Amino acid sequence: MKLSDGFFQAVCDYRYLLGHGYPQKSILKLVGDRYALPSHERVMLYRGLAREQQVKVRQQKFISDIPAHAEVTLDGFNVCRTVGSYLNGNPVFVGMDGYLRD
Repeated sequence: MKLSDGFFQAVCDYRYLLGHGYPQKSILKLVGDRYALPSHERVMLYRGLAREQQVKVRQQKFISDIPAHAEVTLDGFNVCRTVGSYLNGNPVFVGMDGYLRD
């Protein structure tokens, strides 16, 4: 999937405004309109970018080393949804927090 010409500049502006405490939905409208982003790119901004504090909290929940034979519980709905998005040709990407997003 090709991203629009202004997408990467929109990411920079979005992160800047998030870092200065502006409301996320207002930022999305402002930046999305400024760069005439299509809806799928707006979703990528909204779901993929977050305030630094939110990113830190999410990253603390990440488990990198799972002992052999450990019992693991997965949220099957979200896993299936992300895989389904990918199989349907929708964008799937890694967000600022390191998690796979759709």
